[in-house]
Amino acid sequence: MPRRKALIEKGADGNWNATTWAEYWQAVRDLAKGLIELGLAPGQSALLVGANRRDWVISQFGVSAASGVPAPIYATNTVDQVAHIANNCEAPIAICDDETQVAKFLGARSRGLIKLDHIITMDAIGSDSDIVISLSDVIARGRAASDQELDCRLAAVNPENLALLIYTSGTTGVPKGAMYTHAGIDAISKSAIETYPELQEIDPARYISYLPLCHAAEQCFTNFLSLRNGAETYFCPEITDIKDYLIAARPHLFFAVPRVWEKFEAALASNFAQATGGKAKLLDWARGVELRSFERGLETGRP
Repeated sequence: MPRRKALIEKGADGNWNATTWAEYWQAVRDLAKGLIELGLAPGQSALLVGANRRDWVISQFGVSAASGVPAPIYATNTVDQVAHIANNCEAPIAICDDETQVAKFLGARSRGLIKLDHIITMDAIGSDSDIVISLSDVIARGRAASDQELDCRLAAVNPENLALLIYTSGTTGVPKGAMYTHAGIDAISKSAIETYPELQEIDPARYISYLPLCHAAEQCFTNFLSLRNGAETYFCPEITDIKDYLIAARPHLFFAVPRVWEKFEAALASNFAQATGGKAKLLDWARGVELRSFERGLETGRP
């Protein structure tokens, strides 16, 4: 298990880069120790924002391992919404993926809207602010630190402790935070396995992480469920690329909101409408086979 792939993402050169479970856990520990060195206290929140990627997930569990409370937020949030959430959860730290998100926090801070102690960046950016630090620097700081405090915090975790804050998008009012305990998260992942028992039989299962990680459903698949069954998670940072990632990753379970399924349906309908002759007949036959298979699955509860 430690040497198996856990997190897979595409590099700038187009090649797939994999992080093993052992590397994943070590990065989480090193980051957690780095966050403790920066002053993150047990129960304090840390904001996370950015596209789906390896560093995003490592950041979330680094905060959790330090006994902090991850508070993921939408990349589309305005400066005022960011300030509201930061103040609501009293976060001393924000972890961002790029300059656009960093600018929001610096802008809110310069206007006196928030009081952040540190802004951690996943990407290397040029900033002369003394509160901006790179994720790699925090991990390096943690790597050099003692394990003692981290191990004490991990041993003290209680199932009823607050583990995650999921904020609403803010489209119908100010964003509101839903509170998830460790026990609640465990129950969610357990329920998912009970609903799809075949995922325990597939070794390893494959998922694609593409919906915003501030979405509770994406948290379930990318973070909670993968920890329970040791799945491989492929990160798709741009939802417009999801078709290519589906072909490359061939996930065993794919979760989508209605709008995604509607777009798939529209694209298929367009392709079917353009088919003629033998190709059209073959498509009709294949669609019929799949529909009958799907109906049997609904009746039996198995694919």
